[in-house]
Amino acid sequence: MWYEIVEFDSPRRVVLEAQRPGFVSRDTITVEPAGNGSVVHYDATLAFSGFGRLFDPVMQRIFNRVGARATLGMQTALNP
Repeated sequence: MWYEIVEFDSPRRVVLEAQRPGFVSRDTITVEPAGNGSVVHYDATLAFSGFGRLFDPVMQRIFNRVGARATLGMQTALNP
């Protein structure tokens, strides 16, 4: 998928969006100072349209599992 930057507030926030037939993916990444580092928040939303809306609950569960694994991987990589 190709993402487009739809909002950008450097260095704290970026919103990315990808559109495909049947759904839109919107990802919001925010960065906040915290002590000697930063806290990164990553929120991704998939919005299905048409017939694809029937699969929304199932796809959201799958997407949440993928996101949880990605979060754990990032935490492991960034907090040695």
